[in-house]
Amino acid sequence: MSRQKVLRLAVAPSSCARHWWSFWPTVILCHLILSIVYHFVYRLSFIICPMTVVDRLVALYHRLTPVLICLCHSMALIGGFHSVVSRRITERFKEFMTLRGIFLLEVVCVKEAIRFVADLMCVAARTAPKAVGKDFVVTSVVQGDALLDLANAMVEYGKTTGKKNYDRDGANVAASSACVLIGLKDAKVCGLNCGACGHDKCVDLPELSDGPEFKGPVCTWRTIDMGIALGSAVKVASMHNVDNRIIYRVGVLAKKMGLIDADVVIGIPLSASGKNIYFDRG
Repeated sequence: MSRQKVLRLAVAPSSCARHWWSFWPTVILCHLILSIVYHFVYRLSFIICPMTVVDRLVALYHRLTPVLICLCHSMALIGGFHSVVSRRITERFKEFMTLRGIFLLEVVCVKEAIRFVADLMCVAARTAPKAVGKDFVVTSVVQGDALLDLANAMVEYGKTTGKKNYDRDGANVAASSACVLIGLKDAKVCGLNCGACGHDKCVDLPELSDGPEFKGPVCTWRTIDMGIALGSAVKVASMHNVDNRIIYRVGVLAKKMGLIDADVVIGIPLSASGKNIYFDRG
């Protein structure tokens, strides 16, 4: 049974309440039957009943008739009142369900829209230009319970290590609808021997090793690739009017929690509200 049909059965007034005027023929019919019974009994009383019994029947009739009539009238009035109240309750309930549906639709649509924009951001990061045409950028989108776990982990990490602003950024992540993660995985050197990394030749750059938060060292041009990917992603968010901010601390915990398989990670939380939650944070 559909939800609309259940609601109609639950709140619709009864047939008697909808047609409360149908009590009036009943009242007239009851009065007519009582009158016929009275006259019938009254005439037969001269033949088969003593006068004392007839008197008692007459007295009983006169006592019961007003009571029955009042009862019928009351039922009619109650039926009419019930009809009006039920109709108003039904109207208010429909208004409430309509508003509730609009609110839920708005919430669902906003979340779905943000998820869609997040996917577009990942596409922008993927198609962003890369040095010597080699791509080592990886992306991921975090939502729902995983997003709340990430926010809580950021707050706890700040308390454990004593590092500042992890609680502030964690609160931002908790208030967000989604978070895009962009990182580098197994980035190889470009072979340009440019010396930007501090070594004369690319082959002199040491292999990746675990650091306190990320792996390194990484070729300078690969980190530039990551920066271009981040800029392309937030450009897409800005074009769709989705509030965002590039936050380094998000990537630290995202990597530790295994939310993305990358050596270096940066997060971009997303939100759509009346005020940008990522600024004026105190």
